[in-house]
Amino acid sequence: DIYCGINNLFCSFIVKVLVLHTPIGVSSSKGIILSYKPLVEAKSLLIIDDVVASYSDSNKLCRLAEELGGVCIETSDYIVPAFIDPHVHPESLGFETEISITMEIKNRYELYEALRKNPIYVGEWILARFDHLLYSDCKPPTRRELDDIFPDKPVLLIHRSGHFGVLNTIGLRIASSHSGIGGGIDYENGFVFEKDLMLIREHILNRAGDEFMIKLLDKAIEQFVLNGVLTIGVAGCDTKLLNNLKTMDVKDNLLLRTYVYMILDKIDIKEIVREYVLSRLMYRKLRVNGVKVILDGALGPRTAYLSKPYSDEPTNNGVLLINRDDLYRIAMSVNEYGLQIAIHAIGDAALDIVLDVFEHLGTDVEKLQHRIEHASIVRDDQLEKINKLKPILVVQPHFILSDIWIHERVGEDRLKYVYRFKTLSNITTLAFSTDAPVEPVNPWRTIYAAACRGAYESLPIYKHTMSEKMNIIEALHSYTKLAGLALRDNRLGTLLPGCYADFIIVDKNPIEIREPRDLLDIRVLGNSVKIIKELTKN
Repeated sequence: DIYCGINNLFCSFIVKVLVLHTPIGVSSSKGIILSYKPLVEAKSLLIIDDVVASYSDSNKLCRLAEELGGVCIETSDYIVPAFIDPHVHPESLGFETEISITMEIKNRYELYEALRKNPIYVGEWILARFDHLLYSDCKPPTRRELDDIFPDKPVLLIHRSGHFGVLNTIGLRIASSHSGIGGGIDYENGFVFEKDLMLIREHILNRAGDEFMIKLLDKAIEQFVLNGVLTIGVAGCDTKLLNNLKTMDVKDNLLLRTYVYMILDKIDIKEIVREYVLSRLMYRKLRVNGVKVILDGALGPRTAYLSKPYSDEPTNNGVLLINRDDLYRIAMSVNEYGLQIAIHAIGDAALDIVLDVFEHLGTDVEKLQHRIEHASIVRDDQLEKINKLKPILVVQPHFILSDIWIHERVGEDRLKYVYRFKTLSNITTLAFSTDAPVEPVNPWRTIYAAACRGAYESLPIYKHTMSEKMNIIEALHSYTKLAGLALRDNRLGTLLPGCYADFIIVDKNPIEIREPRDLLDIRVLGNSVKIIKELTKN
């Protein structure tokens, strides 16, 4: 009581410590899945210090927890390992909840009308997200059209890929006044690409302030928790975002285990090493893992770097954002300190460069669990190098359902190289993610996409790549245990003894589902984060 009177925050911390050290028994009359591969099931768990201590095929562990002065939690639904999403952008996901009205619009004139009626401000800027590839004419908004609606306010529209945006004239004027911005801008149409878009977006969010950023992060965390994702990897983090995550962790508001990959051109490698060490000494759920590098763009705006031109734009091979020598220098620097590097490479030509650099790192690629993000197009001749080097591939199966135009981008001859999940899973570690907010947070949609590959949507890619379908257990394994390995933490992804007690409660047993479309009906009813929060409150 004295401590509570003096310092409520300290009291809250003491209560959390007591709860974490209290034995917790968890049982399910329908069963608990501890691991998908190998498949291990049980009836009850004993949790101590946020870690699974043991499991049993009977209910005895619950009774033991009570005898030890702990609590017993019983459910008549299924308990399974929580999902892990190793490649997300939480601040962007939170931001999307602020501007989500424009993502369902089917042409740019509806978009303009929605913006006119309900402009969404972040500071002085009006922001929105769009996807012109869903429009009937596939034409993006333009500077002049935005000027007609907002002639005196800066506007930035961001494509769902995050690699392409549109500015009005006022927005262009403000953006051009900042150092380092300009090389990736089409001034005639107001189009802005890649690094320039990232710099403009960063400028807008920085002016909005820390309080606004933390509000966005809170909204993103809520979305992850509701969907059963209790661990995330932040794929590209600057110092400001890291500091906000630290603030949330210290105040015990960071509900997710959060593993961060820093943007190297924003911070010195030695400072990242320092943050790597301090995050393990000072924070409960926050860890700095390594470095994120973006090598090329995306297939939607035709900026992914291809070895042959785009089929629907024969003069364009995409964009290479970092040359081979600079990537080699960065990779060697990260590797020397034993950190993990995660390299964004969507196009096959970008993948060529990554594999070439990784060959110089040799066995360290597998030992340090270096990552390649996306690997959307993989040729047959690249499979041998991947098999030899064993990089972790972090892929997004829901791209299959979203990229309905992919056959136009790469042509039928190259469709067989697109999203080769089954093939790649046979030769290296394949982890699933969403790249949220690019794809929906809901993990069941991702698993469905991996299992069906557009069969029920009659997508052209299915006919050419049906052999790349993964079964449901393989997909669940890639979204739990293997996703945990992508974050370099073997305590993630299962409920076996010694692992984190991160679980969700669901209304159906996912391994008993025979019709993949039924995956979309699974509901998350509860999770370990919510249970600990309730115990702390009580």
